[in-house]
Amino acid sequence: MNETETKIVKHEEQIKTLFNRVDKLERQTDSINRLTVSVEKLALVQQGMLTEQQDMKKDINEIKEQPAKDAHDIKQKVIIAICTGVVSAIISAIITILAKGGF
Repeated sequence: MNETETKIVKHEEQIKTLFNRVDKLERQTDSINRLTVSVEKLALVQQGMLTEQQDMKKDINEIKEQPAKDAHDIKQKVIIAICTGVVSAIISAIITILAKGGF
C-alpha cells in the first residue's frame, strides 16, 4: 500500500468512529429529550397537587373554625332567648299590675 491508500484507510476508520460517536450522541440527545418531557410532566402534576393541597388546607381550616362559629351562634341565641324571657316577664308583670289596677 502506498501512502495515499494508507491515508484513505485511516480516514475511513476515522469516519466510522465519527459516525459511531454521532449515533451515540443522537441516542443521548433522545434520552435527554425524553427526560425533559418527563420532568415537564412531573412539574405539571406537582403544580396540580400543590393546588389541591392548598384547597384542602383551606377546607381543613374552615372545618377547624366551624365549632367556634357554632358555639358563638348558640351563645348568641341563648342570650337572645334569655333577654326575650326577661322582657316578656317584665311586660307580663306590668300588665298584671295594670290589670289589678295597681298604679
